[in-house]
Amino acid sequence: MADKNIYWSKTLLTGGTAPALDSIDGTDLQDGEVAHVWISGALYIYLLDVDSAAAEASPTIISPDTNAGNKRWILQGVRTINVGSDADGDMYYRASSVLARLAKGAANLKMFMNAGATAPEWAGGIYKGTISYDISTTGDATITGIPFKPSLIFFLANIDNHYSFSTGFAFDTAMTCLWANSSSTFAPGAYAWAINCAGGDAYISAIVMTADGFTYTKAKSSSPTGTGIVNYFALR
Repeated sequence: MADKNIYWSKTLLTGGTAPALDSIDGTDLQDGEVAHVWISGALYIYLLDVDSAAAEASPTIISPDTNAGNKRWILQGVRTINVGSDADGDMYYRASSVLARLAKGAANLKMFMNAGATAPEWAGGIYKGTISYDISTTGDATITGIPFKPSLIFFLANIDNHYSFSTGFAFDTAMTCLWANSSSTFAPGAYAWAINCAGGDAYISAIVMTADGFTYTKAKSSSPTGTGIVNYFALR
């Protein structure tokens, strides 16, 4: 028995011309041979059945134009590759049972899963912002406008025109900081940030990450006064 072939070079299904699958002379075909036909980014996979004799019904069944007999190409499946304009650095991923192309990202971008958890995307993943608030107040406040849901946020806080200083971070709902306490020493605290002044302490008792920012809960002891200035750096 002669070796079986895999036909790769076809780009049409019918028409009888050289690029078409049906142009292959049936005399040369053996049972179980395979043909791959590329059409507009889709790969059609066929298996040759020498006993089929089915009526031609493109794209499911393709009959050779010459010496067909009972031989038919039977479609096994179609795989789509959204190629687009390939460039060095492009990547491919599964998208609803096909392959889709992710164009390469700009320099120094990182790959993330998109908000819908359906496909990868490129993004910087870093955002800087500033909070200004009255430290005598309590309750929840919400920050929006961050172009992603933060996973980690660093905070640098002080009171306007005051020596008090705090540095801390929040990860999910966990928090920790170092702050200048009433003893004028740096001490750890279970807060995102904490500020001490002559009137008392202002601190953040809870952090909740949201889809485009975070909510923080202001708390205090005694009667602190002043304007809290907080610079934050959010990471995706």
